[in-house]
Amino acid sequence: SFNLTIRRLPFNNYMYYISISPKMSRDGEKARGNFIKKQKFCLVFHPKNIYNVMQYFCISGGISMALPIAIQLFGVRDFMEKDPQKTLEKIAEMGYDGIEPCAGTYGMEPKAFRALCDKLGLDVISAHVSYHTLITDLENQLCLYQSLGTKYIAYPYMVEGQRPGDPDYDTVLENMRRIGKASRAHGIQMLYHNHDFEFEKIGGQYKLEYQFDHLTPEELQAELDTC
Repeated sequence: SFNLTIRRLPFNNYMYYISISPKMSRDGEKARGNFIKKQKFCLVFHPKNIYNVMQYFCISGGISMALPIAIQLFGVRDFMEKDPQKTLEKIAEMGYDGIEPCAGTYGMEPKAFRALCDKLGLDVISAHVSYHTLITDLENQLCLYQSLGTKYIAYPYMVEGQRPGDPDYDTVLENMRRIGKASRAHGIQMLYHNHDFEFEKIGGQYKLEYQFDHLTPEELQAELDTC
């Protein structure tokens, strides 16, 4: 069974989010690992879509689908640097369904990395690749993650000078458009992973909103960090 919560976003009175987390059974069921069971799924939506959202997640008054969960490898980066194979084996043992690399294939050959993930049942669903890497090595990065079966690439962090309101931000937008177009040609969708500075305002508008207002959904979508 699951806990389901619906709340209004604190920074946007017109948007809500659903938070879904598995309940722990009394006997501490370990099928997907105790750590996994503490994790949450979060979906942001507009009130007008609440019927479709609830219809998707709820059938006959209860959650009727298993929610796949992937782990950001940034959180275990030290272990991945020391022993990527053993670390991935432990991740699979914990019950994760997928991974999000932040450092390519961690010294492994891409084919070997893909084969290991396939063997362990881990989907390389997304990856974090820096803006600088993408504008300087775009084609190689896209080919690498396409070979791993990756569906999404996210900008993990934008340094000062690359943010909405910075003097050269128009150039950043142009590069994001180019990257977005190229990524879709490889079957990959670009995402943006937010932090805190995106909720500062410029001209009365949140920087995060400003960014998405100047890009199409094909060029950029959101990977919301809700922590």
